[in-house]
Amino acid sequence: MTSTSTSTEPRRRTRGFSLVEILAVVAVIAILTALLLPAVANLLDKAEQSKTRTEVNLIATAINRYFQETGDLPVSGDHGGCQSGWIDRERANNNQRRTELRRLEYLYQQLTIPASNRVHKVFLEFPLTPVEDDWGVEYLVAVDPYGNPYMVIMDCTGNNAIGASRGIPAIVRSLGKDGRLQDDNVAGKDDISSRH
Repeated sequence: MTSTSTSTEPRRRTRGFSLVEILAVVAVIAILTALLLPAVANLLDKAEQSKTRTEVNLIATAINRYFQETGDLPVSGDHGGCQSGWIDRERANNNQRRTELRRLEYLYQQLTIPASNRVHKVFLEFPLTPVEDDWGVEYLVAVDPYGNPYMVIMDCTGNNAIGASRGIPAIVRSLGKDGRLQDDNVAGKDDISSRH
């Protein structure tokens, strides 16, 4: 007896996911990613700002320690001396930028290389980055997380001409993410300055 069975049993489903289920999971992952990306970007920006604030204060403290130990500021008339204002990278002419980079390089040599200063001490341990001027000359200076050299203005007159209080002889500033001043010598909204 041969039997041809026409079974009424439902067909068994093979293991796996259907296309609709996979698309639903991909859509949920895409939505979660879209919601989390701005938060992650905001956290990274805050981390860069925090790092910048720490580095600005570290450089200002090193200048203050140098001043307390030597009685002088780490400046040289041959390298631009004290600066009278902030230099905006986009507004500065080639000579202003070169003078500022030369001055900053000399400042960091005095703070980081013991043989460069008269007390033979390291006042600042900080990674220096080569920055080129418009003629291709490289200067080793401290650079903020945004790639801009930290700007330093010092009170060479000793009469609090830069507005720093509590006897701090210098203000250090990062020009922030945009690398620009708001107006001439006016800090932009994203600029970060040392505490004074």
